[in-house]
Amino acid sequence: MYFYKNALTTRGNRSIMKNNLKNSVKEKRHEGFKNELKCILLL
Repeated sequence: MYFYKNALTTRGNRSIMKNNLKNSVKEKRHEGFKNELKCILLL
């Protein structure tokens, strides 16, 4: 229900949601990068 309400909100909120998605993807990439570095250092 919450998601449905969000779908009915303004375009401004939609762009905010898109930005949040982009940021979370960036953070995940950063985490993956850190993990790769750790693996390299452990070798």
